[in-house]
Amino acid sequence: MDKKQTTLKAKKDKFTQGCVSIFKKWAAFRLALDENPKVLTYYNEDQTVLEINEMLETLYDELYSILSSNKYSGSSLENELADCLAGFIEDYFQVVLADESDIEIARVLIKLYSELVNGKEDELNHLKENESKNIVKYSIEFPILGNQKIIFEK
Repeated sequence: MDKKQTTLKAKKDKFTQGCVSIFKKWAAFRLALDENPKVLTYYNEDQTVLEINEMLETLYDELYSILSSNKYSGSSLENELADCLAGFIEDYFQVVLADESDIEIARVLIKLYSELVNGKEDELNHLKENESKNIVKYSIEFPILGNQKIIFEK
């Protein structure tokens, strides 16, 4: 890998870290996850990785692709990202967002991406510092680590 590819990969990795921090605090996502704990029992085809982790990686890649494409700007960029986020929540969790938090998250993603492209990490650091300051306690921890088997008791 040459220097340019290494730099691009590092920016994308930092963007993914920022996404994880955002999703840790995004109430709509966390509630959708808490309300659908069975998603933690679905594995990929070879039974090695939780399907939700693969789905989230795909989502992060799609968000990054939208941001780096230069096809959208201003409110059309916000709307494209928001549609992607809302589509993920609706398709994966069967939850329809009614709180417009997808637009708010889109704005944070735009700010994060813009700073990373310009070599700054202020927003990323801010997100990481605040990720553990959840007022609401959720039943499912995020990010979902490892390949743990989840057993639900009734």
